[in-house]
Amino acid sequence: MANADRWLIAFLLACFIILCCSETYTFDQNIGVAYEFKIHVDAGKEECFSQYVHPGSTFYVAFQVMRGGDGMAGFAVRHPSGQLVLPYFWKPSAEYEEQSADPGGYYHLCIDNSLSRFASKLVSMYVNSFKRDKWEDYIKELEETDVTVANFTNILQP
Repeated sequence: MANADRWLIAFLLACFIILCCSETYTFDQNIGVAYEFKIHVDAGKEECFSQYVHPGSTFYVAFQVMRGGDGMAGFAVRHPSGQLVLPYFWKPSAEYEEQSADPGGYYHLCIDNSLSRFASKLVSMYVNSFKRDKWEDYIKELEETDVTVANFTNILQP
C-alpha cells in the first residue's frame, strides 16, 4: 500500500473519530436540538455564530470562559429582529433564555475577546432549542413505554 493511501485512510479514520466524539446532541428535528462547543477566541478578536430557532420554541444559550487571561470575555445575543437581547458584558459566564421564540429565525451569538490584547480564551458555549409541547409529548411517551416494559418484566419474573 502506498504512503498516500495510508495517509488517506488515517485521515478518514481521524475524521470519523472526531465526528463520533463530538458533543452535539440532535433529537428528532420536530423536538429540538442541543449543541455544546469549545471555542478558541484569539486575543483582540470576536467570534460570532448563528442558530436557527423554530417559531414558538424555547431557546437557551450559555457561555463560560474555561481558561485564558483574566478568565472573562464579552458575550452578546441578538434576536432575529435585530434587537440586542443580551448586551456585551465582560464576565466569566453568562446565559440567556427565551420561553417562546416568536417569530423565530436566526439568533446571532457573539463572544468578544477584544479587550484582551495578549491572551486568547477557550470558551464553552451551550445552545439548546426545543418545542415545549413536543418535548412534553416525547417525555410522556417514554414514561408510558417504561410502564409497559416494567409490566412485561414483572410478568416474566417467577
